[in-house]
Amino acid sequence: MAKKKIKPICGKNGKNSSSWEDVAPVLKKIWDWKPKKANMDLFNQYIKETLAKKELIIESARRFGTPQYILDEEKLESRVKLFCGAFRRYIKNSYFFYAFKSNDLPWQIKKVKEMGMKADVSGLFELQLALKIGFDKIIFTGPGKDNEELTLAIKNCDRVIINIDNINELERLSDLCKSDELLKKNKNKVRVGFRINPDNLIMQTWSKFGIDPIELKKAIEIVNKNKNLEWQGIQFHCSWNMNPSKYLKNIKIVSQLLMSLPKEYLVNLKFIDIGGGFYPEGTANLAKYMPKGTLVESLKEQCDDPSRDFGFNPLEIVNEETEPIENFASEISEELKKLFGTLGKELDVFLEPGRFISLHSSMIVVRVMSVKNERSVITDGGVSMVGDYRYEIEFAPIINLNNPSYDLTKKIIYGPTCDPNDYFGKQYFGQGIKEGDLLAIPNQGAYTFSCAWKFIKPIPPYVLMTKNKVLLIKKRESFENRYGACKF
Repeated sequence: MAKKKIKPICGKNGKNSSSWEDVAPVLKKIWDWKPKKANMDLFNQYIKETLAKKELIIESARRFGTPQYILDEEKLESRVKLFCGAFRRYIKNSYFFYAFKSNDLPWQIKKVKEMGMKADVSGLFELQLALKIGFDKIIFTGPGKDNEELTLAIKNCDRVIINIDNINELERLSDLCKSDELLKKNKNKVRVGFRINPDNLIMQTWSKFGIDPIELKKAIEIVNKNKNLEWQGIQFHCSWNMNPSKYLKNIKIVSQLLMSLPKEYLVNLKFIDIGGGFYPEGTANLAKYMPKGTLVESLKEQCDDPSRDFGFNPLEIVNEETEPIENFASEISEELKKLFGTLGKELDVFLEPGRFISLHSSMIVVRVMSVKNERSVITDGGVSMVGDYRYEIEFAPIINLNNPSYDLTKKIIYGPTCDPNDYFGKQYFGQGIKEGDLLAIPNQGAYTFSCAWKFIKPIPPYVLMTKNKVLLIKKRESFENRYGACKF
């Protein structure tokens, strides 16, 4: 995972500046910053919940081996109810589309469908999976849909709404829809929404996504010229939100944008899709991720004595303070009411939660294979299970099930691959650690299994924990799974 970039320092004229009078106050503010220590009571709650199911986890490890992912059905259900319940209380015409990319485990997807969620997909396999499982409403969003993906969406246009990302994609879709052959099956028009990027000009990181607002009118006109297409909605997405402010700002931008269009363009407008990006509560980072931490790390690299004490502990745990989801629902609802009043009609409201549903629903379980020395151990699972180096900046609560404690002990928990950055963290909850100990890492269900690397080790099995029993719901990757499509 890429480290957070520090915004360039700007002078009084708004341009990048390196004059000391501009830089000095910023550096002082960074240096004076002290990390707010995490509320460990929060992590004590996760430890308590994990230890309450200790025997089931041990049984799962015995039966299905380690490493493994474990999906907790009870937690999954509670996350869906928490999110959907909050928004339904405030927005009666709300629809929830589970983001497959956060965790594409088929059992989990089928479960959220049974609980009333729809499908949010971003690629060919996800779309095929949504169709196979039987979703009746699918949103297809992504910045690089190819013609094979678009053709499959067209063939299933009675179930799929395509959120268009760019003008070239729209033109290719329009060309594919000029022939009535693809639409013979269901004789429906192909429904599209437009993803807009309100921050296209100022947020370079996310500039790859969506249509610039000034292109919306052109996009609608392309649709209107094709009898097989119908524009029905508008979408935006903003990630990593700990409060509702970005949603409120974007709804206001959408309102202004829609009111700038000719009224006849809005006749078929049926939905507004406010995307996902709802950050789950109870997460934390290491202080090295903050500007002061980045500065200290840089100084250490340049220093003749990297062990020098800079008066700052980069392993300090810093809470990500997220507002309750109820606050999001309440404030977003009020802003949407203003939009509907301006339009003179209510729209369906689509939401695309992924991380919020998935994160707390699964854990990772690994076994200690070797105690290297006083500083570190090696386990049988590592960052290939999650597909990035997130634990360099994110704090993962690692619990030694064989010798648990509510206190942290320093120790580097390495994974088994030939990668020096393969580790889950540098501290764990326990009073000691030895070969054979089981380590549970809760809150690891989002962007882990769906992002796992095929690097050196097989992708582990996935186990369901439900009603005091454990069931295997995905086998460990086999040699044939990995190399079966290869020519020898």
